[in-house]
Amino acid sequence: MAKITLLTLALLGFGALGALRAESHHPSRWRRLRTISQAILIGASAVDIASSYNLPEANPLLRDPRTGLMLRRGVAIKAGILAALLISQDLPAWRRHPRAQTLLNLGSSAAIGAVAIRNLRLWPQGRQGQAMGATNYPKIPIDSPKFRE
Repeated sequence: MAKITLLTLALLGFGALGALRAESHHPSRWRRLRTISQAILIGASAVDIASSYNLPEANPLLRDPRTGLMLRRGVAIKAGILAALLISQDLPAWRRHPRAQTLLNLGSSAAIGAVAIRNLRLWPQGRQGQAMGATNYPKIPIDSPKFRE
C-alpha cells in the first residue's frame, strides 16, 4: 500500500511541477496559492486512495467486480479524475481564473479529506491488520446497511 501511495504522489507531483514551471517568473498571489492548493489536492487524493485500497468499496464503479474491494481499477479511476482536473486547469480559458481554481482545489481537497477520514474510521482494525500483513478486517457484505453509512 505504501508503494501505491508513493507512486501516486510521484506521478501526480510531476504534474504539479510542470504547472510550476509553466507559470511566469512573477506569478500573482492567487497563482502561487493555486499551485499550493494543487499540492494539497494531490496529497488529499493520495490519502484517500491509501485509505480505500484493498478494502470493501461502496462505489460500484471503483470496486473490483469479483471481490468487492477497491483495487487497481479504482486507483486508476481516481488518479485519472485527479489528473483530468489538474490538466484542465492549464486550459487557456480556465487559466485566467486562478482564484476560482484555488477555491475549487481547496474545496475538493476538503471533501476528499473528509472521505479519507471516514474510510479510516470505518475500517480501523482492517488498516492495522493490513499493516502487520494480516487481512482480518471485518467481512461486511456490500449490501449491508453498515456498509452504506
